[in-house]
Amino acid sequence: MIENEYYGQEGHGPYELHSIGDLQLEEGGTIRNCQLAVATFGSLNAPRDNAILVPTWYSGTSKIMEQVYIGKGRALDPEKYFIIAINQIGSGLSTSPHNTPMPGGHGHFPRVRIGDDVRAQHKLLTERFGIDKLALFVGGSMGAQQTYEWAVRRASCPSALSLRLRWVGCTLLSFRSTTRKTPACLSTNCARN
Repeated sequence: MIENEYYGQEGHGPYELHSIGDLQLEEGGTIRNCQLAVATFGSLNAPRDNAILVPTWYSGTSKIMEQVYIGKGRALDPEKYFIIAINQIGSGLSTSPHNTPMPGGHGHFPRVRIGDDVRAQHKLLTERFGIDKLALFVGGSMGAQQTYEWAVRRASCPSALSLRLRWVGCTLLSFRSTTRKTPACLSTNCARN
């Protein structure tokens, strides 16, 4: 492991590390004791339905999202919502090549797919926070790819994900209506869900 001051609380905090245990990867292999760096803002309400998931992108962190979008009177207002910003696996704050011990670290770090990020996020949301419903998920760049993956997984395999997600926001509504009309989507039954 390499200590890297850049990926710390001073520059990118505050955040907490949450272990989701071993993460089996879609391309094979395992990340042992996968740690997700998570920043939360606001409070989860009693029905647990005011949660917003904000997955980050490869070079972005929860701090960047906080500085731009999260705050009183901003697009993501913690006075109304419980905002959970999860730093992407491999981004430097969550489990990454530099902070993973050998033999799985550095150049031996396994290939992580967007689907792996989504499964890790799902596990964190359901097991750590007891959330089974999101008000919204939003992300930019690779964070947006993760929101699309959430949409695809929710449409095509609802039994695999127990989250009952309400579709909000133009991007996801547009994406979902587009996928419902494609031959690939029709052949995978997502048009009926």
